[in-house]
Amino acid sequence: MAWELILLFIGAYLLGSVQFATILVSRKGVDLHSFGSGNPGASNVLASTKNVKMAAVVFLLDSLKGVVPVLITKSLGFNIDLQIWVALCAVIGHDFPIFFGFKGGRGILTSMGGILAANIWSGLTLLFIVFAVFTPIFKNQPLGVFVAFLTLPFLPLIFGYTDAGFAVSLPLILIGLLGFSRRLFVKRRQISQYTPLNELFINRLLFDRDIKDRVSWTNATKNEIKTG
Repeated sequence: MAWELILLFIGAYLLGSVQFATILVSRKGVDLHSFGSGNPGASNVLASTKNVKMAAVVFLLDSLKGVVPVLITKSLGFNIDLQIWVALCAVIGHDFPIFFGFKGGRGILTSMGGILAANIWSGLTLLFIVFAVFTPIFKNQPLGVFVAFLTLPFLPLIFGYTDAGFAVSLPLILIGLLGFSRRLFVKRRQISQYTPLNELFINRLLFDRDIKDRVSWTNATKNEIKTG
């Protein structure tokens, strides 16, 4: 069983390392790491290409990077704590992909996909918060992700899979911390060079950008690309 787990961890990481967004937009000459949030994910694909179908494909594929290894883990009879550890490996692969110089994204969709496969109600809760509340009502998807990830440590208690104890809570906490850290520890853009550190911290954590104004942020990023 130990060797099966090792293979699952490695396989999940390698699958997570496949950067579908970068592969699909490379034909359009767009560097996702230099555009918008710098995140090679579905939202940035939509922002950079205005191609809804391409963004939808990336959305699906990035989600499946979490779903597939967890479903395989579940089919082999491993408990939910190990399923979520496997999901964490897929997220690490997405965030630090070996195939792309360890320069990855936030792992949001991969995280939610893995959690959805492990416990459907937990996953649906995350999706509801982000895509049914904050995206359409508040027009603020990054803030929705922040709120959703704050709930991660409490999901086992809410939906009754606490038998594994801290073994199931720890990978959920690590998924949340990894997502937050990927927002915080990025290079400053020119537009935010005079932004106070405390304001920069809040903007990145809540809005996934250096300044609060989304339009100014996007336009500044486009200008940096043109003059870079």
